[in-house]
Amino acid sequence: MDAEAARLVGGSDGRGAAVGDRSGVSDVRVFPRLPPRAASPTADGGAAGRGASAPACGPALVWFRNDLRLEDHAALSAANAAATAVVPVFCFDPREHGQGTAGCERSGPARAAFVCGALRDLRMALRARGSDLIVRVGLPEEVLPQLAASVGAAHVYCHGEATDAERRAEAAVAAALQRRGAALEVLWGGTLLHPEDFPFKLGALFRAGATPSFAEFRERVGGGGRDGRGGRKAARLVAVRAPLEAPQFFKGFPAGCGITPGELPTLQQLGFIGEGLVAAAGAAPAMGAGLSSSEQRVLERMRGFDTGHGRGPAAHEPLTQAFVTKAWPWLAVGCVSPRTLYHAFANHERSQHNGARPGPERRRKHAQEGDCGASWLMFELLWRDFFRFALAAA
Repeated sequence: MDAEAARLVGGSDGRGAAVGDRSGVSDVRVFPRLPPRAASPTADGGAAGRGASAPACGPALVWFRNDLRLEDHAALSAANAAATAVVPVFCFDPREHGQGTAGCERSGPARAAFVCGALRDLRMALRARGSDLIVRVGLPEEVLPQLAASVGAAHVYCHGEATDAERRAEAAVAAALQRRGAALEVLWGGTLLHPEDFPFKLGALFRAGATPSFAEFRERVGGGGRDGRGGRKAARLVAVRAPLEAPQFFKGFPAGCGITPGELPTLQQLGFIGEGLVAAAGAAPAMGAGLSSSEQRVLERMRGFDTGHGRGPAAHEPLTQAFVTKAWPWLAVGCVSPRTLYHAFANHERSQHNGARPGPERRRKHAQEGDCGASWLMFELLWRDFFRFALAAA
């Protein structure tokens, strides 16, 4: 799909959502802004969302959401390539905390504490590369336009999210920026497989009122499935793109802008009191309190598991029952991307075979017996992709 044809456009769905025509779900509707299929690497290791030759656009903001990392971050790499100055921002949206209309907490204190830990790691990583992280508590549609005006930014970059509430937040931010003469640049970057690489249109598969089964989705992307005789499908698996490398150095804040990074809020400042704080403290050991929330931490955990090829399904119990489950918090807040996780594990498997992948017969045998760590990880990540695509199309 042409990236410019898939630009984020104002919709008229009654919610102010920045979507395409709702008369039929299209790829523009599901994925409002897709980076080019083969964006040229920039000199600093990133990849521009509009191509490396995109002209400088002045200062730009990068709105971090559920993507608290530097590597494999399309929005951050695009901004760093196209803008003259880059200002990373994270907003604690009050709508994501406290009690919802049904009386249930929207986000628990344990998750909030984990996010704060991830933000501390992200801030340290940005500072090590010449930048910093602006942290604010407030509505993104109010905070981001004010910050954009204060630094003279005409563009705000972010990754698109899948849920209805997240898309409404994007629409509100886009509308508020437009009133100030700025634009929200939304790129897709939260799944293992990129929709541009599919041999079919996502809008045709995830039609309104006709969501496919996971088995159908998996079959279409070549991740498995069976034919009518009980045999395995031979469809070729859609390639998993290599993760984008994080730039070695980020463009700093505009000179003389005078904005302060801001402190991370406490749980009390986010509205958690009494029993909520006690619950967060009690959950700390299970969360791995005191451990880094960073991408490096989850990759170190992965390397601690022995893939155990050739020793039976029981040998993969640490991966299937421990690693995949324990990696999910990092995936949920975006400390590590699915692509980074997948390729890191694939490299780990190669190291177990003296730098080479197992032969096709051995891989097929492992897959049939459920005895292949990479196959299991792919299966779990495809489930995650399936739900994100289905939500985005809803």
